[in-house]
Amino acid sequence: MNALASQTEPKIWQKKDADGNRIWQIYDPVTGDQARFDTEQELRIWLEKRYNL
Repeated sequence: MNALASQTEPKIWQKKDADGNRIWQIYDPVTGDQARFDTEQELRIWLEKRYNL
């Protein structure tokens, strides 16, 4: 069951842009949607709106 859950949960990671600023990225394997945020707070707001957490 955990294998199925992990395949449908959004994938979230951090990386740095060309200027060295940290950015947050998310990928939803169910919808194929991707998004990018400058702050963790922006990411959390998007998640809450998207998944009604």
